[in-house]
Amino acid sequence: MHKGQAVSLDLFFAIVIMFLIFLAFVAQNNLNINYSTEEITEKEMKRMVSGTTDNLVLSRGFPENWETGTGAEIIGLVNYRRIIDKEKLEEFLDMDYDDSVRQLGIGGYDYYFALKQDGFVVKEKYNTADSGYLSTAEKIAGTKRMVEYNGEISELHFKLYR
Repeated sequence: MHKGQAVSLDLFFAIVIMFLIFLAFVAQNNLNINYSTEEITEKEMKRMVSGTTDNLVLSRGFPENWETGTGAEIIGLVNYRRIIDKEKLEEFLDMDYDDSVRQLGIGGYDYYFALKQDGFVVKEKYNTADSGYLSTAEKIAGTKRMVEYNGEISELHFKLYR
């Protein structure tokens, strides 16, 4: 083997090794970006769940008498802090699901809403077109809030999913 051939063979292996290192770097960088995107989505969902349930249990909504058919810009289910108003709850439950998604400000996500007393669901709302909602969801974020309904301590469950 001549001296020139050995140098070109060494150069070839050096280029191959550098290319493999570059590919490993790019692959790791893509994994980091995907992880960051998933982390942002989880944080966004948790923030939306918290904000939405705050509106539901701490606010009367806007306008305050939205349940009378004036339409809601913001849905609130109480007249007093954490005391669920029956009329507002029934109007929310009767509302078209897609309209409620828009008025809750959670576009791009579906939700599950339940009001439980003594461990039993007494009221619930979810996307009925999506029967296997939680079993097929890629991401789920939820919370539980203690409220009063019909003079009893109740649990309001709210889950966002995609």
